[in-house]
Amino acid sequence: MGKKIRRIIFLLAFLPLLFCCRKNEILKKMDESIIENKKETTINLEINVSYEIFSEFQRKYSQDIRKINVKVREEVFSNYNLIWNQYEVYWHKSWEELKNSLRYEFSRRNLKYKLKKLRNYDEIIVFYSYSLPTFKKVDLRLFNFYFPITLKKEIKKPLLAIVVDDITEKNYWTDRLFSLSYTLNLAIIPTSKIGELLKETKRKNWYAIIHMPMESISYPKDAKYLVSYSILQGMNKEEIEKIVNKSMEYFEDYPIEGINNHMGSKVTSDPETMRNLFEVLKEKKLFFLDSKTSHKSVGKRIAKEVDIPFLENDLFLDHENDKEMIRKRFQQSIDIAKKKGKAIVICHIRPKTIEVMEELEKENFFRDVELVKLKDLLNE
Repeated sequence: MGKKIRRIIFLLAFLPLLFCCRKNEILKKMDESIIENKKETTINLEINVSYEIFSEFQRKYSQDIRKINVKVREEVFSNYNLIWNQYEVYWHKSWEELKNSLRYEFSRRNLKYKLKKLRNYDEIIVFYSYSLPTFKKVDLRLFNFYFPITLKKEIKKPLLAIVVDDITEKNYWTDRLFSLSYTLNLAIIPTSKIGELLKETKRKNWYAIIHMPMESISYPKDAKYLVSYSILQGMNKEEIEKIVNKSMEYFEDYPIEGINNHMGSKVTSDPETMRNLFEVLKEKKLFFLDSKTSHKSVGKRIAKEVDIPFLENDLFLDHENDKEMIRKRFQQSIDIAKKKGKAIVICHIRPKTIEVMEELEKENFFRDVELVKLKDLLNE
């Protein structure tokens, strides 16, 4: 009887232990099953975009690349195992020398980038926004670009301000213009349609001035081109002030600091009208950019007498609507800037002009000058 009781007590004591072991074994098998099932549901996706993009970079910048390291990256997003090449690229030239050209390349491929300052390098980390089959977007780091930091004192580049005239509203050609990466100055004719233009100008951190319609020597034959309130020869100070005030209203909260003349060969040649205009500009603390539509312009002399900030155009780039001539004028603008230390040139919102500007960007054409805002030249 005693033996039976001891067996029963032993079994009762052992059963919980047996149950616990069995439970752990069952849970372990369940975990293994879940892990195995997860492996089966994770889909491998090999992404070749970094190789394709870098192959293009390598062709274009073969002389500028010093060293390349490649490593395979692997990361799981939403049951997709993404596999791609990540490139470390060491360059001979500095970021400042190549940034205009590379920014264009990034922009046209929808690549995002950020700059990190290291001890000996400027590091540019480049990301690509990849769409999973679920349409969810993930940012993949494709490149780490390392540009040497030179400790030598940089030689100051000549300054060049490019002004684009005759802009009236946002359209296909202004969209093409806003896709450019380098700094531009926009001379905008004051109308009720310029709101979107000003938003884009702020977004790009470009610079806008009022492109003020003024009477030309061909008036009234070309009156149709004076699409806004216009300053005419012989107007007194009060009449001009009303026009300037009305024009500034169209720019709302945009900080207008200067104007240039749209047409205006008759007005800019007339000392009395220009004096009245400059008196108004002085009160409003605005500078005047003389487009130099007439070699008889008295703008510089009267501006000195009235004592207002004054700039003047050095060259029209697209008087001839020919791409080859426009390209030559751009080269001439570089030469003027190098000779004088600074230059202001004016072009217009025209198809062939925009096409040439896009081509020049791809060529890093402006690498030897610094493209600046007009207001930067007032301090020079």
